Amino acid sequence: MVSATLAEAGFTGSGTVFDEESVTATVSLGETFHVTKGYLKPYPCCRWGQPGVAAVLSMSESIDPKNIQTIHVHTFEAATHLNTHAPDSPEEAQYSYPFPVAAALVRGQFTQAEHGPDALIDPEILALSKEVEVHTDEALDDRFPSECLARVELKTKDDTYVSDVTQSPGARTQPLSDDTRHEKACRLVLPTLSESAIEKTERCLGSEEPVREAGYSMAGIESQ
Repeated sequence: MVSATLAEAGFTGSGTVFDEESVTATVSLGETFHVTKGYLKPYPCCRWGQPGVAAVLSMSESIDPKNIQTIHVHTFEAATHLNTHAPDSPEEAQYSYPFPVAAALVRGQFTQAEHGPDALIDPEILALSKEVEVHTDEALDDRFPSECLARVELKTKDDTYVSDVTQSPGARTQPLSDDTRHEKACRLVLPTLSESAIEKTERCLGSEEPVREAGYSMAGIESQ
């Protein structure tokens, strides 16, 4: 209904790959399943901020966040606009670059819990978020949008730590492991679905037989 109302008002969306002649001219329907080649986000924030979060998590075990003085994120230009340091809502936290980076350093993770009311007002996270600066790196900008990359520089009282150029896990060339995908799926659907419903769904998806022949029905799964 919202989409219909927006269209009636003259709103149009951005172009997609389906607007390109090369796609419609290629007979690949039913043969190439592009949905299986998309990316999966390991962290609940904008894709553009994912590599920065991944980079600081790779460094966090050896650094006490209380000793960090400044955090410089070097990335592509578009990501530098995600510059909210003190988000007022989960949505603002998701579309911030400094906040997820700071929260990941303080808590050692960035999950739905870091969208919670306690995280949004956590003085340690907010103080560290203020020290995050996001800069354009021309070399990384040249590789966007085919690649979303970042390099993070952490300065403490005694030393400077620099991450590798990082691509967030979940990209086509760096897919999430089966265990990671399974853990994320369970975390997202529990407790809306029961563990038994999840197990039935997994068996159904893992079966080479049609759903009806496998002995499971979506109605049965939903009823769980």
